[in-house]
Amino acid sequence: MISKTLMKLRTPPLGIVLTLCLLSCKEKTAGTGGAATSQHEQSQLKDRPGVRQKIPDTASANDGGSVSREILEAHGALSPEARSRAVDFFLHGDVEACKETLAGMPVGDDYNSFLMRFSQRYAAQDLPGAVDWLRSLPQGPEMQTAYILIGSAAARDPQLAETFLHEIKDPGLKSYFSINYVTGLANLSNWKALDEVVGSASRRAELGISTPDIVLALGGGERSDSYVSMSLGYLTTLLKDYDKPYNTLASTSIESLVGKNPALAADYVTRNADAKGVAEVFTGPLVHEWSAQDPTAAAAWLLAQSGKTRDYGAVGLVSSLATLQPQTAAEWAVSVTDPDLRQQAIGSLLRNAISGRGAVRSVIENSNISAAEKERYLKSLPN
Repeated sequence: MISKTLMKLRTPPLGIVLTLCLLSCKEKTAGTGGAATSQHEQSQLKDRPGVRQKIPDTASANDGGSVSREILEAHGALSPEARSRAVDFFLHGDVEACKETLAGMPVGDDYNSFLMRFSQRYAAQDLPGAVDWLRSLPQGPEMQTAYILIGSAAARDPQLAETFLHEIKDPGLKSYFSINYVTGLANLSNWKALDEVVGSASRRAELGISTPDIVLALGGGERSDSYVSMSLGYLTTLLKDYDKPYNTLASTSIESLVGKNPALAADYVTRNADAKGVAEVFTGPLVHEWSAQDPTAAAAWLLAQSGKTRDYGAVGLVSSLATLQPQTAAEWAVSVTDPDLRQQAIGSLLRNAISGRGAVRSVIENSNISAAEKERYLKSLPN
């Protein structure tokens, strides 16, 4: 699964790649759906405003009636025991009763938590039914969790998923569904369907899947070497229409892909260094992520590179090493040949080198950069 915690999206922005996690269901304290409320709980809920009356007090425990009534009445005031039964209800209770309960709940933490459990359970048990349920509801931001989880599950039926994609009008929900659908295809190793969507600009346009959404989705797939190689190839294709606003999004996906097999990704960059956008967008995240795992291997690879690949990689290495190895980071920073990238690398160094500043000062003073640059950087270096 995926959620858009990784991701910098239009509505709402959630930052780099987010992951939804299903919390483990506590041990059942009663039969499926739970038992009726205790007298103490009934007294807590009595006369609470906003009580829904559609599910009667006499509803049987087997259909989840008493639990769903508690949820509608309590508005977040459930006891731990009642909450445990509510979790069990949304994981195992009557589907129609679950829908009814969600429809009557105010949007908030409880709503999001129970929506998450129900959406994943419903999509696993009855994917067409889950998609039809989404169709029947207003497309609002409160439904983003459902679109994330059902979007991921929809990869099991690409035809159903892509039919529904045409129907989603809300741009934010379309992004959530699209990203998790594409990632779901990767996790199921459905290379044919993945290639038909990601590898075809006309198909993406037909489905209304944006380039940023594809870029983000590629970082969330499985860990196999074949997937990493394929995804790096897709990113290279997307970067033929290189646009700087995609830079950060691509960096996020590349760091994720690199973390799965840094040496494989490095080999790809070496072989494709002349392709548009590869050196600029791939190399920094590659070296930054790789150096966090194996700084010796990352530095050895970078030493063998030249030109813009080496410069962009050095920027990534400096950002990784500046805090713990400031002298080494400084040596890499002053070695950058491109003036703008050198300024970026030294700026990162000065911001993050919280110790070893004497060694950093010495490296800058003894470097081959111009006297004017040295003076500017040394003035910015705290004592």
